[in-house]
Amino acid sequence: MDLNEITKRISAIIPKYLYFIAEKDGNCCEQCRRFDGKVFCEDDKMKPKLPLHPNCRCSWRPATMQESLLALVPVKLTSAPPAFVNERVEEVIKKIKYVYNFKVPKPPRVTDNKANWLQMTWMWFFEQGENPIYFGSDSPESQDIANSYSMKEVKKQFFETGKIPTGWKFEGHKTVTGNLAEVEWFIGSYDIRNFKLKDGIATFTVFNTSGWHSGTRLPPTWIKAIKEKTSYEIQDLVSDAPRGEVIKNKIEKYFPAILQIPGLQHILKQLPSFGGNWDQYYEIRMEWKK
Repeated sequence: MDLNEITKRISAIIPKYLYFIAEKDGNCCEQCRRFDGKVFCEDDKMKPKLPLHPNCRCSWRPATMQESLLALVPVKLTSAPPAFVNERVEEVIKKIKYVYNFKVPKPPRVTDNKANWLQMTWMWFFEQGENPIYFGSDSPESQDIANSYSMKEVKKQFFETGKIPTGWKFEGHKTVTGNLAEVEWFIGSYDIRNFKLKDGIATFTVFNTSGWHSGTRLPPTWIKAIKEKTSYEIQDLVSDAPRGEVIKNKIEKYFPAILQIPGLQHILKQLPSFGGNWDQYYEIRMEWKK
């Protein structure tokens, strides 16, 4: 069954809905403005009756299928509602797509790294590239990790304790030291697996999952810009979820009744997504001496 057929079937079970239009110029009053963009069932006795006042220029138009779908769903939320719950779905999607136009944020300190970690940030947040993705020991990404500040801390801990390293933890207070750079800000905390040491050479795998739990380190300037352009907090839009499903999961969470509408799962999959979980494996081979 194609999308058009699904759309027809859904439309057949949705009652008639109307979309309120206010003429938003300098003469638009608050009484009219507060209804602008709202959707009401045609039979709703509580819907505004036009004209609202003398010389009122407001009007109705038939609501689209997506506008009608949201009108069907009771706004009964399971937690604090994100800003988009009372908006039209077209407007939400428009704002979501707008985020794709943002420039990748700059890290706190630029180093002579070999890999393009700004591009890696872009690949994670906009869900590009393979998942999972593997980097060999000769890759610039793996070499940057081997030479990173975080790895120096891992080595120091090893020679102080003699314990096989299991990873490195990103801690916010370390940012004030000025030592953290692109590697730490992109990867954050990571696991170390299959550590082997022979003749002063260590081989192991660095594993990391980039998801929203690490995305909270996006620079405040970028988060502020998203809020200014979309009216949404970044937390409204993202959460830990598989790639391709972040926005869909948000809508399902805050509009649980929407899952009862036949065929909507397919439509939800058409929504753009970003900030999904991205698994990376970096093979490391490096000199391991004090």
